[in-house]
Amino acid sequence: MAMELDLKKVILLYCFALLLCFCLHVTLYAVDFKVIKDTPLYDYFGNIIKEIKKDEVFTVDQISLIHKDDQNTPKTLLEYQTVSGLGTYVQAADVIIEGQSRCPESLQNTIWIPDYYYTIIQTRDKTLLETFDSYYANYEQWRYFTDWDNDDWFAEQTTEMLLFGNSFFVIEGFNTFLGALNFVVHKISDTTLYTTCTLSRSNRYQYVLPKTIQDDFVNNEAYIFTYKIDGDYLYLYYGDRKLVFCKSTIETVRQIRDFYIGKIHTFSDVTYPCHADGSCEYEGH
Repeated sequence: MAMELDLKKVILLYCFALLLCFCLHVTLYAVDFKVIKDTPLYDYFGNIIKEIKKDEVFTVDQISLIHKDDQNTPKTLLEYQTVSGLGTYVQAADVIIEGQSRCPESLQNTIWIPDYYYTIIQTRDKTLLETFDSYYANYEQWRYFTDWDNDDWFAEQTTEMLLFGNSFFVIEGFNTFLGALNFVVHKISDTTLYTTCTLSRSNRYQYVLPKTIQDDFVNNEAYIFTYKIDGDYLYLYYGDRKLVFCKSTIETVRQIRDFYIGKIHTFSDVTYPCHADGSCEYEGH
C-alpha cells in the first residue's frame, strides 16, 4: 500500500513538473505591454477597432512591426498577438514593455534598411540581391515548396527592415515566408543593448530554407548587441558579426518592392545615405 502511494506521489510530481515546464515556456514568450497614451487599436486593414486608454496593460506573445498607409499618412504599427490568440495592431510609439529599458530616441522613429539596397537602387540591378542575400541566390533549393513554378524569385522579394520600439526591436521582411526576429531590450549601457530574443523564425512554415541571420539566434536566449551611428548609417554588432543599416522611408521601401515585382523601373525622390562627415558612397550624391 505504501509503495502504491509513493508511486502516486511520483506520478503527481512528474505531472506537476511537466505542467510547470509548460507554464514557464509560455511565460518566457509573453511580455506585458503598457499603453503610455490613449491610442487606437487597428484591424488588418488599418480600420480603428476601438480606443485603448493610457496605463492599460495587456499580455502579448508575438511582436512584429508593419507599415500601413491611412490616407497617405505613414504609420509604424505594432502587430501583436495575445496569449488568447487575438491579433491586432497598435502604434509602436504608444506602448512600452513593463519593467524594460527605453531604446534611445536616436534609434526609434526610423526605418532602417540594409545598406546594400541603395546600391541596388542606384544601379537598377535586381540580381545584385543574390550577392548580398543567400536566400535569393539559392532560390532553386526551395522553389519546389511553393506553387509558383512559373514565377522568378523577384516575386518573393520583401525588403528587410530594422525597427526599434520603445522597449524592443524587430528585424523583419526577410522573404514572403515572413521570417522575423524580435528582441526585448532589458538594459542599455552606453551603446550596448542587453536583450532576450522573443521570436526567431526563418519562415512561418516547416520548410528548410537557405541560412539567414535568424539562424544565429534562438528563442528565449540572451544576446548582447552594440551599435554605432554614423550619420545615416547604423552599425549593429553581435558576436563577430556586423550588420549595416541605413535610414530610409516608407516610400522608398514601397518603391523597392514595386521595383522587384515589375511595377516600376526607376526610382523617384530617393535620399541616399551620408556619413556624419557629409560624405556619400554613391556616385553623383
